[in-house]
Amino acid sequence: LVAAGTEGRFWLQDLLGAAGSDGWATYRRTGVDADPVEVRFSCPTVGTNSCSGVSTYATRSGSEEWRDQRVAHWGHPFSVAFEVR
Repeated sequence: LVAAGTEGRFWLQDLLGAAGSDGWATYRRTGVDADPVEVRFSCPTVGTNSCSGVSTYATRSGSEEWRDQRVAHWGHPFSVAFEVR
């Protein structure tokens, strides 16, 4: 449960191999008649990183600077910060 106005975090890490990692999370608002929000992210070993789900987000790869509303397509690890309103 992630209460309104707070922050929820989770870490996804792949095992050694060619597949890389990808995942998703679904945020359901309580007490509001609204559709659930699903966020997706992918950090393949070979290929470009990606994310989708909400319009307010930031990404970075490795120790690079965070990029608002832009995907850090290359590099590892791939980090995404989504803002669900």
